[in-house]
Amino acid sequence: MKSIAVYYTGFFQMLPADCYNRYLQQLPVQMQEKNNRFVRWQDKMADLLGKMLLLKALRSFGYQAQSLQCLQFNENNRPYLNTQTDFNISHSGNYVACAITNGIRVGIDIEEIRPVQLYDFKHVMTTSQWHSIAIAEDPLREFYRAWTIKESVIKADGKGMSLPLTAIEFDKGNAYVGSLTWKLIEWGIDPGYAACMATDYQADDLHIEYYRYACHKLDV
Repeated sequence: MKSIAVYYTGFFQMLPADCYNRYLQQLPVQMQEKNNRFVRWQDKMADLLGKMLLLKALRSFGYQAQSLQCLQFNENNRPYLNTQTDFNISHSGNYVACAITNGIRVGIDIEEIRPVQLYDFKHVMTTSQWHSIAIAEDPLREFYRAWTIKESVIKADGKGMSLPLTAIEFDKGNAYVGSLTWKLIEWGIDPGYAACMATDYQADDLHIEYYRYACHKLDV
């Protein structure tokens, strides 16, 4: 059975140091070292919680915590575990999300809806996509919807920015890149955010769960 699980969490301040460190120590040494190199507390929290969500996701699919030691990276630096289980992490603003799949390729993107100069991004949209943004009741929200669709497809595809954003068409729950079709799953993570997943197959089962990390709840 092809299944998808999405775990996501929100953070609005730094965890107390002892609590933070107890979470951090559950990660491999190299991940701890990377986390320690971040300067902003927001970046530290997003990185830590992304890894903790991944650890929870892997355990939910029957893997042990030691699986984090076995992560590999493709030529575009996309992490993966093996050919059967795929995962992807995204964070923006105060939210972090991790998608994990069985027998499916997945990409996930979340974006906080913040003011931008929309015209600066016209070149990454097709003519029809830009028209949809221009005539939308809320052009900013429609832009972020299109952006998360494109980013989720790029992340699922795994080729990074070598895949032009203008090469991605989408309509009625599907995205198209040449002869490839990606299934799209959009969900309301928060009124101030846009969120989308792209998969190469239709899932038989979808599970989405919010998980709150706190000092009294150190299990993953």
